[in-house]
Amino acid sequence: MHKSDYNPALGDRDEFVKKNQGLVWMVVHKTIKKYKQPLDKDDLFQEGVLGLMRAYKSYDPAKGSMSTHAALNIKSKLMCYIRDKASVVKPHRETYEIVGKIIKQKIEQLSVKELSEILNVSEEKIIVALQHMESPHAKSLNMTINESDDTDGLDMLPYYVDFEIAEINEFTSTLDARSQEALNLRLKGLVQKEIAEIMGISQVGAGRILRRIGEKFKEYQGGSAV
Repeated sequence: MHKSDYNPALGDRDEFVKKNQGLVWMVVHKTIKKYKQPLDKDDLFQEGVLGLMRAYKSYDPAKGSMSTHAALNIKSKLMCYIRDKASVVKPHRETYEIVGKIIKQKIEQLSVKELSEILNVSEEKIIVALQHMESPHAKSLNMTINESDDTDGLDMLPYYVDFEIAEINEFTSTLDARSQEALNLRLKGLVQKEIAEIMGISQVGAGRILRRIGEKFKEYQGGSAV
């Protein structure tokens, strides 16, 4: 190990990794439980160890708890892995419209039959829309920002959006470096509180950055958000 990679606050890196494998498994199991898609726990563990090693290198005792810092880095690495491995399917435009109506009217809890009657669309189309809402990409890319809320599912991008990776990358390139960092962390599944801790800013500050990104994204989309 290169001297520049040694963290005196944590001692030997290999011993640190060995000692904290339990933390990696904890985050892995939580991740598997959260996402309703096939995930290989051993692959996730290997990615989590890489996140743990990154945490070892970047940890500063002055910034708080080691376990919190490590868990954030592990989670970030897992979210990045899932994002890269998950297939990105571009739904039909009508699916976005149905999803937008469901979210706007706050009727997600209703049955497929009830949704079909209220929205006047077939049950088959309702099922497709609900499946899309449950996908990791939809959850990551399409929730509203609430400055004081730090629960999972918050985000800055509206529901009415094409999920083409090229388009997201193009939008990201229009942002300044600080906004890009916040957006990349959010797309990896981190919430405002976690983003604030990693970026070394307040949660309110993180919320403001995400809100500005949301406003810019609406402009980028031509004001077409539902």
